[in-house]
Amino acid sequence: MACADKLGFLVRGTLVFDDEEQSSALMDYCIYDGWNGEHNAVSRFLEEKPYPPDSDETTLLQAMSKARYSLYQVQSVAAGVGVNCLDILRGDGGSIIDVGLGTTAVPGLALAARLLTLPDFAMTTGASLPVDADALVAIRDSLEGGPVEMGKVDYNRLSRQQQAMMSSVMIRAVLEKGASSRIGYGGAVRRQ
Repeated sequence: MACADKLGFLVRGTLVFDDEEQSSALMDYCIYDGWNGEHNAVSRFLEEKPYPPDSDETTLLQAMSKARYSLYQVQSVAAGVGVNCLDILRGDGGSIIDVGLGTTAVPGLALAARLLTLPDFAMTTGASLPVDADALVAIRDSLEGGPVEMGKVDYNRLSRQQQAMMSSVMIRAVLEKGASSRIGYGGAVRRQ
């Protein structure tokens, strides 16, 4: 409920969503940025060590523990495979394996997304949101004067509290600009 409140989904004690994409954004935020003391869902599970150290499951959990939320701009598209992106905040980039993005993205598309970097590839956590020019301005304005103001902080060195605050600001800003209504699957894109 605390995460829902931070993202603006809690209205008089009730979760309120405009569409199912908003619930995906909330679940992603809860898993990665819902800190309860020293742990979030990923760190609690990783601490339990349910899998052998060299297993694929442990490799994925370790990547999840280092996932980072940011703004990404598509530089090029590998049709049906994924995209090459620039992390706008950190200045680095690389390939993201995502069949959906490889099918629908175009160069220049901006996304607010959480990225998992595995040994052989990177992927999103599945709750990416499109960022238009209005949302980008809203993100900048929301971060202005705060502890993670654009251009005034090293985004590679954020504390987990700063990272959670930054991702909540970004998610709220893009959702307030209608980003979740512009997501579609199976070749169909919903438009408002």
